[in-house]
Amino acid sequence: WQDSGQMSVFLVRDSRPEAIEALRTSLNEDARVDQVEHVPPSAALEEFKSYSGLGRVLEGLDENPLPDVLLVRPATNDPEALTELRDHLSGQAIVAEARLDMAWVKRLQEMMVLGQRVVLALAALLALGVLL
Repeated sequence: WQDSGQMSVFLVRDSRPEAIEALRTSLNEDARVDQVEHVPPSAALEEFKSYSGLGRVLEGLDENPLPDVLLVRPATNDPEALTELRDHLSGQAIVAEARLDMAWVKRLQEMMVLGQRVVLALAALLALGVLL
């Protein structure tokens, strides 16, 4: 639930570390962002090896094909705000792609609305039971 609106921001390969840190710092200062985590290519490759089961195949690669990634946890789950933040991130010079699974965010919003309705219905039933 906590990472429901998490965005993956794939950076341009061979981005300078100073530029990555500057983007990370500016995102941490942005009120729309709750948390930013930098995943370097080496860590991403190790994680991919452990979860994919393709460790031997990946060891045969001459170089790491994975880019730097920033995992951005937004401060809100509002679909419009998330789309606006994604568009803002996509416009940055060192960002190759900002990816957000909007279908999951919309499903989460619908489940939250359903939960609120169920709680209201139960509250109404309990109030009716107290009255009777």
